[in-house]
Amino acid sequence: MRQTKRFAVVGSDARQAAAGRALARAGYTVGGVQQLPQADCILLPLPLEQADLPLAQLLGMAKPGALALGGKVTDSARTIARAAGVELVDYFARPELTVYNAIPTAEGCIGILLERRSRTLWGAAVLVLGFGPVGRALAVRLAALGARVTVAARRPVQRAMAEEQGLRAVPLTDLAAAAAAFDTVVNTIPAPVLTAAVLAFAFLFSVVHIGIGKFGQWHTDSDLVEQDTNALQLKNDLPEGDYRIDTYKIHDNIGMWLDKSCLQYFGSTAAPSILSFYPALGVKRDVRSEPELSNYALRGLLSVEYLITTPEKQTDFENEADDGWEYAFAKDGYAVYRNTNYVPMGFAYDYYLTQTEYEEIAKATRANLLMRALVLTDEDAAVYGKYLTHLPEGRREELYYESYVQDCRERRATAASVFQMNNSGFHAEITLEKENLVFFSVPYDDGFTAYVNGQEADIVEVDEGLMAVLCPAGENSIDFVYQPDGIRLSRALTLGGIVVWLAYTAYFVWRKRRTKRA
Repeated sequence: MRQTKRFAVVGSDARQAAAGRALARAGYTVGGVQQLPQADCILLPLPLEQADLPLAQLLGMAKPGALALGGKVTDSARTIARAAGVELVDYFARPELTVYNAIPTAEGCIGILLERRSRTLWGAAVLVLGFGPVGRALAVRLAALGARVTVAARRPVQRAMAEEQGLRAVPLTDLAAAAAAFDTVVNTIPAPVLTAAVLAFAFLFSVVHIGIGKFGQWHTDSDLVEQDTNALQLKNDLPEGDYRIDTYKIHDNIGMWLDKSCLQYFGSTAAPSILSFYPALGVKRDVRSEPELSNYALRGLLSVEYLITTPEKQTDFENEADDGWEYAFAKDGYAVYRNTNYVPMGFAYDYYLTQTEYEEIAKATRANLLMRALVLTDEDAAVYGKYLTHLPEGRREELYYESYVQDCRERRATAASVFQMNNSGFHAEITLEKENLVFFSVPYDDGFTAYVNGQEADIVEVDEGLMAVLCPAGENSIDFVYQPDGIRLSRALTLGGIVVWLAYTAYFVWRKRRTKRA
């Protein structure tokens, strides 16, 4: 029963004290730091990084398998928790907490506006960028104080919701033209939206600008062009081959400039399968793909060979990184590190695990497990399990960095000798000692068709969102060809439309000539 759980509440601010009282009223056993050795759950402050706690010492006192809950958890904190055998969960990632937290954030923003402005908010022309939880909470409160509020949002549904609240709304693409009409601009979007030119105009005409997103707008925009330009130069200096890259504390989507698949990615489109793969590992995936550096096993599984950062961030990276990264070179304004645990794309396993068994493993160690065993659905295990050995229970627990290195070495020994991306998918060549499934860390999609030695083969969805294909013993040539769902129908409709247009044009020309003759 949940009442038997013991909580250790760490931290002395008012929020921690209130949480401790609420837990005690709910019937839990609640204590402070002295209860850490017996605690089932550890409640840590928000934000964890700024709490100035001796985290390694505190979690070292916890019993193995304890659950720690913290707010805005960092990579270094996860590394410390992993070393202590404690599962660390970021409670600030919960969507309902984000909504509730937007209320004090909005009130704090209004307090800053009242402090900085020389006039009242009543009658002020205020532009609010974004209509997420913070944008919504702020816009309606400003309007209630008499401000003339306009919301700039990317999605039509957000603009419709703003207008439903009695606010004006404009597309985010009209920002440069719209900003001049307002004396106050508040950015709630966690991305570089305001360009340096818009900010310069704001300073020139004394427009109040408050950024309450995650990034400092001026700094972000000022070095964005430099990093992207350097990336174009680095593209020609990276070693050849089709591998993934990772980045550390630089701008999103650098991989696009390098023409490489990158773990750090921001985009509103993603394969649906990746939205199940990442959360199963405890990694948040919405419009942003941002696996933390502490999740080292994910780098081996996803065939990451190089990591790119800036010289200014090298020391921070080396302090946070595991032993698997070695300095490679510095060029074009970047420092490049090589993953010594790199496993080429396309490899085989000796063991498998059912999805039911996989879901019983703590999320914090699942990436390590995926380097050791292939995860099959219960149905697929009945079909393909005969080609692999069922992973013994004892081998589901030895999930440490040292064992990960050995697992990478074993996977590398089975890896494809050739892996090449192409315009229609990818090609691989692999030699197998026995008939086996060959795994590719590519998101599963119904648009893919696989061919093994020229013959169409079934694609197996594995690891809750990735792909594998069965290959015979010996040398194999594998091709995955991608064609989006509906493309064949769209081609037929396009051809039909062309025929209709030609017929209409011919009829129009014939009718015009007939009219002239008449």
